Amino acid sequence: MILQAPDIDLSRFSLILITQLFVSGFFFYLAFKVLKRNFNPTTLTLSVFYIFTGIGFILNVIFLPLSSYLIGHIIYIIAAFLIIFGAIFLVIFIKNLLKLEANFFSKQNWLIIVSYGTLILFVLFFPGGITISEQTEWVPKWSWNFFIALCFLTAFYVVVPTILLSVKLYKRFEDKNLKRKLRYFILGIIIIFFAYYGLLLYNTWEELLFKRIWTFLSLVVVPAGLLIYYGIGQNL
Repeated sequence: MILQAPDIDLSRFSLILITQLFVSGFFFYLAFKVLKRNFNPTTLTLSVFYIFTGIGFILNVIFLPLSSYLIGHIIYIIAAFLIIFGAIFLVIFIKNLLKLEANFFSKQNWLIIVSYGTLILFVLFFPGGITISEQTEWVPKWSWNFFIALCFLTAFYVVVPTILLSVKLYKRFEDKNLKRKLRYFILGIIIIFFAYYGLLLYNTWEELLFKRIWTFLSLVVVPAGLLIYYGIGQNL
């Protein structure tokens, strides 16, 4: 059925079907490992990041054969939302490690999560942001305004806070082994952000060479997920 989807080029087919299915399965495995080791608000927060991202990638695969149908458009929006939204739980996870907000269900955490999710929905439904039509051969086309809005939104809510909190956490550690593990964690986060912005650019920039290169570069999320797990998640 997937092969019957209209005009799927090889690089897009490889990125979505092979890469994203593999990444989603791997992220589900890491979430299971984290929760199996210890179930608490901190491990749950990290697992939600893995799970939401994994579900988003699976839905993106499901969208492939349904791209010319309304249900396909809805699935694509949900997939995009989950992938973008999941990253906020990295911020909450590090806040918990710092004990800035020991209660996961605190008002501050809920304010961050709900406001970020609301703004994502606002951007996703922005007129002309995402176009999926016969003119685009049923391939999602993102506008540059949409790309810029997402870049600024995630930078403000996720990227900058995550890096600042990670550096603050690193300064609190005195044990050399813990500092080494946290360096792995920070490197994993930086790679995740690189992959995230690369994916945004992939959906926006109509440069064939970049799309082909990114098909392989996108696999960096696998070692990134491992670095996050072995850096901090394994020891929770």
